[in-house]
Amino acid sequence: MDSKTLKKSDFDWRLTKELRRQALDLEPAVKSISVHDLGAILRSLPAQFVHDVQQLKKKLAYVPARENAQIFAFCSSVAAEGSSTLAHALTLAYALSSAEFEESNSAYSERYKNGGKKEQVLPNRGKTLLVDANLRSPDLHEFMNVPRDFGLVDYVEDSLTLGKAIKWVVPDRLALLTAGRESEFGVELFNQARFKEIFPELRKKFQTIVFDCPPVSVHPDIITFLPYIDSVILTVKSGSTNVSDILKTKLTLQQNGALNIGVVLNRFRQSIPSKLNRIFE
Repeated sequence: MDSKTLKKSDFDWRLTKELRRQALDLEPAVKSISVHDLGAILRSLPAQFVHDVQQLKKKLAYVPARENAQIFAFCSSVAAEGSSTLAHALTLAYALSSAEFEESNSAYSERYKNGGKKEQVLPNRGKTLLVDANLRSPDLHEFMNVPRDFGLVDYVEDSLTLGKAIKWVVPDRLALLTAGRESEFGVELFNQARFKEIFPELRKKFQTIVFDCPPVSVHPDIITFLPYIDSVILTVKSGSTNVSDILKTKLTLQQNGALNIGVVLNRFRQSIPSKLNRIFE
């Protein structure tokens, strides 16, 4: 066959499964950062935005109907609502606060050790994971400046171990599970038994897990694994999202068993003059 007449449909442009398995031993290099760098990143963001993210973190600590809530999922009605940005910032806040907590309690732990008592530390304590479940347009690997290679798709379809799929951005504090390679199966990946098996494993390894999911009206993938999510955060772009779309998305989530649905109004601008926006006693 003349190479000039080749069409995309005439060959498989993806690596064969056998070659992909051989490549699993070639782990991509990840440049990790320190907790100090993490704090610098948060300080570089707008102060009000960081304050709002911290408030969201506090509210998630009181998620009802579930004890020890660990797994949270961000989604939106339509694209470009800012759910990925919020999910990313929230995990940074979790990782930094856990590091600060450990540091402030290190002296206390030493006193216990000196007293002959051994402190029992859970293996997942203070560890945060961000999962990119937006398989069609993932971007969290760009947020954290790590390779997309070897992630969620590779874990499910190629039996990549979880240890190799997870990339530590801040050692023992913050990790990222990228979307991984492109997949032709799409939502079917989330219906596979191996994907469902990941949730108990993540709960053991991480104290907090945050999923970033695609817009529900476009790709309602989150519906397939809602039973494993402790709380869903619906991101709404202020002054942009149609109210009917928001209500339709919330109803879809509720009808499919979503627990503890919260709504975050993103990019809200106060229209009331500051002099009038007061609380009178």
